[in-house]
Amino acid sequence: MARWGWLLACLALVVFASLFPREAQAHPLGNFTINHYSSLEFAEETARIDYVLDLAEIPTLQQKAHLDADGDGELSHDESEAYLDAEIPSLVEDLRLRVGDEILPLEVLDRSAEYRPGQGGLPTLRIKAHLLAGLPKDWRGKAYYADSTYENRIGWREIAVRGGPDVAIKNSTVPGNGVSNELRSYPRDMLSSPLDVREATFTLVPGDGSAENDTAGRTAEQVGTSVGSMTKRVAGLVSVGRLSAAVVALSMLAAFFWGAAHALTRVTAKQSWRRT
Repeated sequence: MARWGWLLACLALVVFASLFPREAQAHPLGNFTINHYSSLEFAEETARIDYVLDLAEIPTLQQKAHLDADGDGELSHDESEAYLDAEIPSLVEDLRLRVGDEILPLEVLDRSAEYRPGQGGLPTLRIKAHLLAGLPKDWRGKAYYADSTYENRIGWREIAVRGGPDVAIKNSTVPGNGVSNELRSYPRDMLSSPLDVREATFTLVPGDGSAENDTAGRTAEQVGTSVGSMTKRVAGLVSVGRLSAAVVALSMLAAFFWGAAHALTRVTAKQSWRRT
C-alpha cells in the first residue's frame, strides 16, 4: 500500500506541476531518458575518466525520495553528499576499464550532483564524477572500457578516448572528443537517432597525444550505434511538452516497470559482466 501511495503522490505532483507555465525547455531527448557520457584520457601512465549522467524529469522524480530528504524541493549540499555517498559506489562498480588482462580499480577523486531546471516545474539531475586509475607496469597493448549503468534505460550514451603525455591511442572504436559538451548540448541532427555507445576498444602505445586513431576521420554518429526509431517514439511520447494525465501515468508506470526489470536483472548482469 505504501508503494501505491507513493506512486499516486508522484503522479499527482507531475500533473500539478504540468499546470504551471513552462519557462524551461523540455529535455531534448524526452523526459524519460537517462543519458551517459564518459571521457577517458590516458597520460603519464594513468587513466582519468570524466563521467557524467544526465537524468531527465521522470528519472529524477524517481530518485526524489533519496535526493530531497527534507522535502523542500531543493538539493542542499548535505543532501547531495548523502545521495552521492549512497549512489556513487554502485555506479562506479558498473564501469569497467581493462588494460591487457587486468581490470583496473577506479578511484573517485571528486563528485557532484545538482538539480537543473526542467519543464513543468520539475528538476532534472546532473551527476558528475572524476575517476582515476593507475596503469599496470606493462600497459602497452589492447584496452577496453564499458559502461553498464542503467543498462535497460533509454538515452544518449557517449564515450570518447584520447591520449596525452607519454601515452597515445591507436585503433580506437570511438572518437577522441565528444559531441555533446558533456551532455550540455545535444546535436540537433542526432536527436532522432541518439548515440548508444556502451563500450570502446583501443590500443595504448607510447607516444604523445593521439596517434593513428582509426576514428580520426569519422564522426561520433558514424562510430556509435543508435537506438533509432524506438527511442524516438518512446522519448517523444513522454516528453514533458505533452504531459497529459494519461501520458504521465503511462510514463510513470513504464518507469517503474523498467526500474523493476533493472533490479531483477542486475545480479545476473553483473555475474555475466565479471565473467568477461
